[in-house]
Formats: sequence, structure tokens, C-alpha cells
Amino acid sequence: MLTAIIVNDREPRAELDCSVCGKKIGQGYTRDLGTRIMYDCFRCFSIDEVATEAVMGTGQAKRAARS
Repeated sequence: MLTAIIVNDREPRAELDCSVCGKKIGQGYTRDLGTRIMYDCFRCFSIDEVATEAVMGTGQAKRAARS
């Protein structure tokens, strides 16, 4: 199942910060499709996925929480 998209050569409409590291999101970012949270890079997305998995347990619990 596709959980994120990587956006190249495009900035978000509003000036936003990465939800993990706090860097300003510029040209290119990663967006979680379930929560629509934006990250400045795929590495931050991966860190957030692992942290959420550790707290919530299985991937099924995370998908249920997103709904």
C-alpha cells in the first residue's frame, strides 16, 4: 500500500515546517497520504513512521487511527 508521495521541484502553497526536524519545507518534500503531514525529506517521514509504529504497535493500529 502506498503511504507517501515524494514531490519534486515544487514548494507548498503556505510556508510550512517539517513536522519532525522543523526545517522549512522548500523545493521538494514528502507528504503522508493518510494524514497529509508534510516532511522536508523522506528520512524525516521514515523516522516518524518508525516512532509511530513503536508507540501504536502494529501498522493496522496506525491505519485505524488515521481514519
